Amino acid sequence: MSEIEKLKKKIEELAKEVEELKKTVCGKPRKELSIHDPHGVSKALEKSLEDVEEGSAFVCAGVIKKGKEIHDSWNFDFSLEEVFEIHPRRIVNLISPLTSEQRINILRIILKKRTVSMSQLSKETGLEGGELYHHLRELLRRGYIKLVKRGTYTITIKGEIALIIASGIAYAWESPVEEELEVEESRQQGNTSSTN
Repeated sequence: MSEIEKLKKKIEELAKEVEELKKTVCGKPRKELSIHDPHGVSKALEKSLEDVEEGSAFVCAGVIKKGKEIHDSWNFDFSLEEVFEIHPRRIVNLISPLTSEQRINILRIILKKRTVSMSQLSKETGLEGGELYHHLRELLRRGYIKLVKRGTYTITIKGEIALIIASGIAYAWESPVEEELEVEESRQQGNTSSTN
C-alpha cells in the first residue's frame, strides 16, 4: 500500500470518528426528530383538532422537580394562525437577549443557582464592571431576570422558559460546536486510558 493510499485510509477513518463524535454531546446520543410519541403529547394535540376540518395545535410545556417537590411547571398552547398574527418585532424582542453567549451563560448560572450576586456572576463569567452590567441591564430590560435586592439577581419564568426551550431546540437541531466536540473527545480519551 502506497503512502497516499495509507493517508486516504487514515482520513476516511478520521472522518468516521468525527461523524460519531457529532452524534454525541456530553456522552449522550443526540436526540433526533422522532415520529413516536412516548408521552402522548402529539396524540393529545391531534385529538384537540378532531372537530375541525383544518387547523394546527402546538404546546410548550415543562416541569422542573428538585428533591421530591415540583419546583416550576408551565404550559401554553397556540396555533399556526397565532404564529402568523404575531408581529415579527415581538419575536425579535424575545430572542435578542439570547443572541449573546455571555447572556446565555449568565442565564444558565442564575437558573442553576436561582439567586446570584453580581460578584458571583463576575467570578463565574470573568466579566467585570461595565461589561457585566451591560449584559445584566439587557436581561433586566427584557424581563429575563429581576433584581431581588441590590446586586442580587434571580431568573424570571420568562427567562427560564426562553433559555430552556432555546437550549432544547439547539440540542435537537444544531450540530455540536467545536468546543463540545473537544470536550467529548477528551472525555472519550480519558475513558479509553482508564480502561487500559
